[in-house]
Amino acid sequence: MAPLDERTLLLWLGIVLLVIIVTITGLLINRYITYRAHRRAIESLRHERMASLPRISGR
Repeated sequence: MAPLDERTLLLWLGIVLLVIIVTITGLLINRYITYRAHRRAIESLRHERMASLPRISGR
């Protein structure tokens, strides 16, 4: 197997860096979307719980 020359090494390094950047970006986007969905679900549950409580008059 021939040793890697500088151009091939830089090409592989670029590919690896691109994969790492895309992976981290995907993870961050997924985390943000999941956070928003969970926040909406929790807020919906709170709203339903508050709506189901009996009303107390001010007297």
